[in-house]
Amino acid sequence: RIFPGMPPYVYLLVYGALIVLSAVCVALREVQFALGSARPMWTLHENALRHVIAAPMSYFDTTPSGRIINRFTGDIQDLDFLLPLMFNQHVNMSFVLVASVITVLIAAPWFVLVVVIVYGLYLLFARYYAKSSLELRRLFAITKSPVLSHFQETLQGLGSIRAYAQQRRFYGEFMERLDVNSATYFAERIGFEWMRFRCNQLSALMIGGASLSLIALRDIIDPALAGLALSQAVLFVVVSSQATEFYIQSTVAMACV
Repeated sequence: RIFPGMPPYVYLLVYGALIVLSAVCVALREVQFALGSARPMWTLHENALRHVIAAPMSYFDTTPSGRIINRFTGDIQDLDFLLPLMFNQHVNMSFVLVASVITVLIAAPWFVLVVVIVYGLYLLFARYYAKSSLELRRLFAITKSPVLSHFQETLQGLGSIRAYAQQRRFYGEFMERLDVNSATYFAERIGFEWMRFRCNQLSALMIGGASLSLIALRDIIDPALAGLALSQAVLFVVVSSQATEFYIQSTVAMACV
């Protein structure tokens, strides 16, 4: 025991108080994120709707209807759900990451060099990938508008299309636009898997290096501290990978703003 003579129930009370405090902090965080994200999303939606309603007829003559529909469906959905969720998870993982780093540094101060190098590589890969992913997301949104426009126009002129037996031509045009849109989404997913593969490589490198270092210093480091450092190193790797992914998703979702 750290405090000799302390009754066991005191430790249980301390753990219970920490659990209750953690639950209260999580609840406050969720409420704050919900209120903080609802207000700006509502403002953006109202401003966009007001400007579209007040736009002159020349705007609707030059702007495809699919682009307007895409703005009020896919983009608003990303703003309402994807962006707050990813930003919330990124903040959560960042705090867990800081806690794991502090624990590792207390158990094995020499590990700070590995942490700095590995996390620096995480950020380097994330920034390199975020630029291409952001452009691919924009291309996906741009190529999605013709699909929605064509589908809407097809429904409006369905009687004329059937009267002139042009179903096959309109079906082919729709599939061509859908293929272009699917190609941009496929490229975005391939880029995400590229990033995940690099993160997994860094994770394996860090865990392997930590294990070999602890084995080499087995006569110097206390076994309990070595086990703690290794477990926290594994947690650091997992949390770093997730925090990097959430950071990228948050950056890409900002393309809708």
